[in-house]
Amino acid sequence: MSKSELTREDIRRLTAEYILLQNLIREIEQRINVLNTTLSELMTTRQTVEEVSKLKEGHQLIVSIGSDVYLEVKVDKTNKFLVNLGAGTIVERPAEDTLRIIDTRIEDLRKALQDYQKNYNTLIARLSQIREILERIPQS
Repeated sequence: MSKSELTREDIRRLTAEYILLQNLIREIEQRINVLNTTLSELMTTRQTVEEVSKLKEGHQLIVSIGSDVYLEVKVDKTNKFLVNLGAGTIVERPAEDTLRIIDTRIEDLRKALQDYQKNYNTLIARLSQIREILERIPQS
């Protein structure tokens, strides 16, 4: 589209699309941040499951229960973990199963992150195209 071909309606449409793209990009950035945070938490959880499963029964741990409050606990079962499967369903699983569940969640998150990143890059490219077109319009 050359600048001589642009009508006021074209400019209005491009400006509206530009604003919409900016909003979509912000939303995707927020979702990417949430997914990255969740992925980081899952990686930490995975590492913790690996380490706890190596402990001997009776080992004492200090566990954070939130807001800088800790609880001293004695490990009774080092190879069994309670896992939330969703919809309020919590089941006891051996360490190997727990790690598989976590690995599946990690893989799902990584795929979602790739999809969001791909969409993000597409939107950024289109935003850049529109910006270039709008910047070529003479100011009146």
